[in-house]
Amino acid sequence: MLDLAGEPEQVAGWFVGAVPQPLQDASGELLDVEGDRFLDLAVTGIANGGDGQVDSAGRRAFVGAVGGTGGLVEQVWVGGAWEGQAQVLLGLDEAVSEYRVVALSDPQRIVVDVR
Repeated sequence: MLDLAGEPEQVAGWFVGAVPQPLQDASGELLDVEGDRFLDLAVTGIANGGDGQVDSAGRRAFVGAVGGTGGLVEQVWVGGAWEGQAQVLLGLDEAVSEYRVVALSDPQRIVVDVR
């Protein structure tokens, strides 16, 4: 689960896909993320950076928290925000066969459910 801090009018989005390897966006660098399967989650509509500052569009930077590792989720890797989105890689146990992602509000959250 990603808890997203921000102003009420700021609405984050997301897109997700299963990937064969945990690669860092843009560089393509192979990352050391524990797991047998991987989900690459992009959180969109957020400010650049991770320091709580405000970007040129007036959006606060991503300062949310990530939780919920254990069981089928072996590791969560969070990259820095760039051009309004942040990369989150989830390293999953080989037993994972399905996933779904939902957005919640008040407070804003993106929840990844795996089974």
